[in-house]
Amino acid sequence: MFAKFESFMNRVFMPLAHKVDNQRHLGAIKAGMVAMTPFNNIRKYICNTSSTSKYAWRRKSNKSIYIK
Repeated sequence: MFAKFESFMNRVFMPLAHKVDNQRHLGAIKAGMVAMTPFNNIRKYICNTSSTSKYAWRRKSNKSIYIK
């Protein structure tokens, strides 16, 4: 079953992927996104841990100001 799906994906989407990959400006965007991946992961970790800091109990409310 997976072999049939894989052959369909290769037949339909691989020519399109090759055309997109051969364009310089789209390749530059892709390279930039790949280069930023480690920084995004670090940022995600910092944001998640800062919301559960040891000073979280000082907040008056955990509710959003936009939720009524």
